[in-house]
Amino acid sequence: MNRVQQYRAERVRRNVSIFARLAAFGIGKLLALLFGLSVVVGLGSVHLIPLAVKAGISPPVADKLPYAGFVAGALIGLAAAISRAVMDALQIGLAIPLALMAVLGSLLAAISSALWAIAYIDSFLVVAGLMAIVAVVAFAFDKLLKIPPHDS
Repeated sequence: MNRVQQYRAERVRRNVSIFARLAAFGIGKLLALLFGLSVVVGLGSVHLIPLAVKAGISPPVADKLPYAGFVAGALIGLAAAISRAVMDALQIGLAIPLALMAVLGSLLAAISSALWAIAYIDSFLVVAGLMAIVAVVAFAFDKLLKIPPHDS
């Protein structure tokens, strides 16, 4: 398909009604997207209540932030189902934190492994030091007591 045909197909696809786009997206996927984003944004907005109160918003109004977050999540989900650009932005917005968490997890795992290695080396050095002290003390006792060899 050449560029002109792609452009014409894109123009035809853009002229489709919103309800046709939603039906093509799928009702099950739409409901899952709406509910999932509503819950995530609603729960995320719970953590904004103390910041809103510090910013000067009255506590009764700040307590309604989770409801607004729930509605905002549903609207974002609806917009993502209708618009491919919003869906792409939503996917990028979800991929970046997940990638950062993966990198952070890898970094913490490397640090944890290094700390365990250091702990093992430390314990090995402590045991080696104790064994050296025991050997020196045993040698000193052997020389001090001068136990004659046992002849049989």
